[in-house]
Amino acid sequence: MQKVALRHIMRIFIIIVLLSTTVAGTATAEPVVTVSTASGEISEGETIKTTDEVTININAAADSMITVVEIRIDGDVVKTYEPKSNTFSKTTTPDTGDGEQNVEIIVSSDRVTTFNYTIVQDSIPPVIEYTSPVQRYSGRSSPSNVTVENAYVNLSGNISDTTGVNTVSIRRTYQHSSNASSGQSVRTYRINNPGNRFNQQLFLGSGENELLARYTDEMGNVRRHEFTISVSDSENPKISLTVPNRTFNQQVEMQVSVTDNVQLQTVTVERPDGTGFRPITESNPEPDPSLLSTKISRNISLDEGKNNISVTATDRDGNSASESATITYNRQIEPKITIYRNQTQITNGNLSLQAAVIQGEITRVSVETINLTTNDIVDLQLIYSGTVRERVDIGEIIALAGGRTQVQVSATDSEGELHTNVLVADNRSGKVFINESSLADERSAQTATETQAVSNESSNDSNSSNTPGTDEAIQETITATTTGATTEPTEIPASTAIEATGVSVVVAKINQTQIQLGDTVTVNASIENRRRINQDVVVPVAANGEVIYTQNKTIPKNSTINMSLQYTANKPGNVSLQVGSAPAGKISVSEDSGLVPLDLVRNGLIVFGSIVIGGYLILKSLAIYLGY
Repeated sequence: MQKVALRHIMRIFIIIVLLSTTVAGTATAEPVVTVSTASGEISEGETIKTTDEVTININAAADSMITVVEIRIDGDVVKTYEPKSNTFSKTTTPDTGDGEQNVEIIVSSDRVTTFNYTIVQDSIPPVIEYTSPVQRYSGRSSPSNVTVENAYVNLSGNISDTTGVNTVSIRRTYQHSSNASSGQSVRTYRINNPGNRFNQQLFLGSGENELLARYTDEMGNVRRHEFTISVSDSENPKISLTVPNRTFNQQVEMQVSVTDNVQLQTVTVERPDGTGFRPITESNPEPDPSLLSTKISRNISLDEGKNNISVTATDRDGNSASESATITYNRQIEPKITIYRNQTQITNGNLSLQAAVIQGEITRVSVETINLTTNDIVDLQLIYSGTVRERVDIGEIIALAGGRTQVQVSATDSEGELHTNVLVADNRSGKVFINESSLADERSAQTATETQAVSNESSNDSNSSNTPGTDEAIQETITATTTGATTEPTEIPASTAIEATGVSVVVAKINQTQIQLGDTVTVNASIENRRRINQDVVVPVAANGEVIYTQNKTIPKNSTINMSLQYTANKPGNVSLQVGSAPAGKISVSEDSGLVPLDLVRNGLIVFGSIVIGGYLILKSLAIYLGY
């Protein structure tokens, strides 16, 4: 019995295994779905771009009967089929419409398969919303014509399109005519991949400008706009004329700038002599951005006195403007001889002379050295000789005598007048002095040998009273006080430290002429800069011909400034003050009288009287109290 039961159990197990195998072998797979168009098979999840609805071929196969096939667009069922077969094949055109849409094809048998793809349908050209120069326009038709005032305008706006715009093309056509010719000017602008906004600067001609704008999207749809932008110009050109009001130069630079909002037609400049020239004449009437402005920089020759210059400009619409200026030319014939004392030095017995002859009308410049002991000429050098010049620079090595030598710089003007500036070089001390008033005395005084001259000078240095006007007075130390100034003595001559820069001291005055030892005098000076640039200068103040201190100052271009400087007397005597080459006046410095100041006496008497009266009242009160 046990064996029979075991056999039954084995049979049941085998049957179960066989049934399980049969069931597993007959399980159905998911349906297989393919979708294609006339262009080829569509991949799962693919995006198709098109201008119209797309016809698709659907093929499905399943191990079991296909019961339902659905086509959904953005989740909405648009078509349903019931094949009731293991296969399905259908050609259909889903109604998609413009825009981006998700298409689902669902095939159901024992199992379900879903096939997805996206269709982007774009059959409408881009829609343009203009923002400039057309205002508040949005639509599919061309905008209205618009009028502007300037040749340069920006055509800009917003773009709306399903697939996006590839190109924006703008063509400007301008019909022009003149007395000489007529014609047509065409200019095309192109913007690639503008995104959702575009902006294009256009240059237009005066009057009507026809525009054709084409907006092409990715699918080839084109929006075409035709309209007119008219330029109406009632604005006059703008002129800037820059010249000096007053000059000492026979030629000056004239700078002119002319601008217009549309286009210049002519620009005429009239010179002081009545002749003129036209930097812009009537030219090609086509729109030309280079004729929006012009700049002129020329040298103008002047006659002595007042000179008138005028500039007239006219634009394409006949608007005009004029600008004029008057230049006063004060002819300066006399040159100025400037010696750069701080750069002029005695080296190896010779003089390294650094100087310049500036301004005026210069025809000849020479340098001559004279031995002050023998009055013999030591050296003579011709620096320049020729046509009229406004400046001659001097940088020469000049021979000197063994003792004191007069160095004379001579300049001849255009009318034959000779102008000189002199200095004295002492080869023994290695110093250079400017003291024209003592040169004649120096020549007659030094009749002894060079050794005797040195001995006499040593004696004079120890015993002289340093009277102003002598060489010894030039070498004395003079104390000066001023804010920001160098207070130690310097050997830069007052007449040279500032004028080498083209800046001059117009006037210098002192506020008093008689002071006591230790008192301070204020020196007021006006300094003029006629140059067209700001100029950094060293302003020297000299006492009795020797610079006692200098002050750095920046003088603005084409202007005159006032400065106040102080001089404190530390020695009695007569002192001549000057700023630059301008004399400020003479002051007399007296010693302290030794008397008690009147104010001090008066104040002392008042205090003494108060003490006496107070003491008397106290004693009287005490006497009354004690019964006296």
